[in-house]
Amino acid sequence: MAARLGVDYAARSAQVAGFHVVIAIDAMTDLDRDTHRHSVERLFPRVGRRRDDRRVLARLDRTR
Repeated sequence: MAARLGVDYAARSAQVAGFHVVIAIDAMTDLDRDTHRHSVERLFPRVGRRRDDRRVLARLDRTR
């Protein structure tokens, strides 16, 4: 999914709705490398926690 479009919108909407947001940073991309880097390094830390997909999946497995 594109970082600056779908992920950003979904993460911000979830934050506004009161959810604790975790963003799997290696499960998304963008058409522009610099825009992607800006989203990951500057925008997403303000919205939620950044994690790699293995860490997210491991946590989900533990909650079952």
